[in-house]
Amino acid sequence: MSAFLGGSSFAALLILQLVFPAPDIPAPVHILGLISVAVTIACLILMILYRNTDEYIRSLWQAGVSASFIVAILVTFFGAGIEVGFRRYVLDEPQGSSDPTFAMNYGTLLLVAIFFAVIATQHLRQAGDDVDS
Repeated sequence: MSAFLGGSSFAALLILQLVFPAPDIPAPVHILGLISVAVTIACLILMILYRNTDEYIRSLWQAGVSASFIVAILVTFFGAGIEVGFRRYVLDEPQGSSDPTFAMNYGTLLLVAIFFAVIATQHLRQAGDDVDS
């Protein structure tokens, strides 16, 4: 439950961040963003506290952490190169004009999003396996 709530509030935070750029955030949207951050952090704390409750929760936690760790390694070593290559060859930006800003600015957000997405998909897959058997 906390994984779905945390993932939903984190997705709302990402949508708010994409729709409203940083300097021009209206006050009500800023308050919604702060509530979303608070809910996400509370859900992460609850997930950390209850991660060893039983084998099912432990397997969800291990899947999310493993996927986030793999993405962290990939973003750290290859994120800037992939971004510069994408900008240069796909978006046709001239050489030297592309700074690798996505990997530096959004790498940690990507890790949290992957963590919640993997926990949600593992939960849905295992729930589907229980229904089929």
